[in-house]
Amino acid sequence: AAGMAMWVTPLAIKYIAWRRFDAENERIETIVEGWRAPPAHADPDDWEAAWITVYIAVGNVCFTPKEVSAEEMARLRVDVERKNQQPVSFDTFAWLWWRLGQTGPHGNEYITRMQPMWEEMEKSYVESGNDQSLRPAVVPR
Repeated sequence: AAGMAMWVTPLAIKYIAWRRFDAENERIETIVEGWRAPPAHADPDDWEAAWITVYIAVGNVCFTPKEVSAEEMARLRVDVERKNQQPVSFDTFAWLWWRLGQTGPHGNEYITRMQPMWEEMEKSYVESGNDQSLRPAVVPR
């Protein structure tokens, strides 16, 4: 029985971490899914490009507790909920993009690797005549 407890406890800890991670991830994804519909003033194609980019990034960065700890997921969720209290704009997507890079080594690697794609989208957005930059003035901490 003692031997069984030695392997059950680590499994229970992993299970609890997964459950916490999943709960935080679900809350974050629900909020980001709510950002999909463009506001009246936004170009629908530009909005969709920015939204899908950050939505996919959330999934790729926040894949498992191995990439982002449950504790960091909780911090990210609080930050996303706080950001969601403000009107959603292209800057919201830029903020989330940069915030994902703050989630840990995996998030930083993903955002760094995908940065050329983000910059190409930003360039296209600006060339479309939009007056906002997708790069936040202050990188979130």
